[in-house]
Amino acid sequence: MRAVIGGVVVLMLVLAGCDDTQRTSAPRADEHGCLASQGFAWCESKERCVNTWEEYCPLEGESDRLMTVDECNSKGGVSIDYGGGKRCDEDQKVIGEVAGLLSLHVCCYPRPEGWQGY
Repeated sequence: MRAVIGGVVVLMLVLAGCDDTQRTSAPRADEHGCLASQGFAWCESKERCVNTWEEYCPLEGESDRLMTVDECNSKGGVSIDYGGGKRCDEDQKVIGEVAGLLSLHVCCYPRPEGWQGY
């Protein structure tokens, strides 16, 4: 009988030490298996999950061609810091992803009139 009571006391102490706030749940994936909590989203054009602040997911009619800043400029475009939250103007479209920079950049075309660089 003492063993049963002792077991119950131990069980009660263990359960009393449990705190619901300490429980963690595994990250939830979307219908494509992408983990939004880890910064991933489904990219239809690439047909896979992409890390949205490291890789550009082109929309319909946009290009995911990789180019240098010089190539972007020579095509009449301008490189913008997409990873930093900047976006092409409404009258521009993305003609490629710009390589070789620290954060995700895309090439917006056409270059705004009077553009002197950043």
